[in-house]
Amino acid sequence: MARQRVFAALHPYWIEIAAELTNLPISLDLQSGWDQSVSLGDALAAATKRDRDRRTTTVGPHRADLTLKIRGRPAREVLSRGQQKLSAVALNLCQLEYLKREHGLHPTLLLDDPSAELDRERLSRFIGRVTGLDCQLVVAALDRDTALFGTPETVFHVEQGRVFRV
Repeated sequence: MARQRVFAALHPYWIEIAAELTNLPISLDLQSGWDQSVSLGDALAAATKRDRDRRTTTVGPHRADLTLKIRGRPAREVLSRGQQKLSAVALNLCQLEYLKREHGLHPTLLLDDPSAELDRERLSRFIGRVTGLDCQLVVAALDRDTALFGTPETVFHVEQGRVFRV
């Protein structure tokens, strides 16, 4: 129930951000982790023998997951690596927008090499959305591109495990 409530609260942000970043009809669904036509107790009971044999629990809330699809097909089968990256970013950004708008929080966002696998236009849309969050931003990148990120407050250089302030 709690996951369904959070999913329902995040979904409008997903629709807005995914459309802006990807321009693709990507649907986001919540899979519950067991067949909802039966109770959780019945699903666990039905899987007991198999679970004991495997030494793991194969049904239950811990198996819940989000699925991304395009026209009914799994997104990972249809999207390029850059589009997959933007979809993953859209998931993170919808969570950050939710936290900001609904709870007044200003989280920190860590971006690991944001320009990898993205063309200039998609990267610009992504960075525009990130800067609009008005949150603390930590960027790890191979190349410093100040045109996209503006002037950083602090820059560090990492070389062979040593960190230097630039």
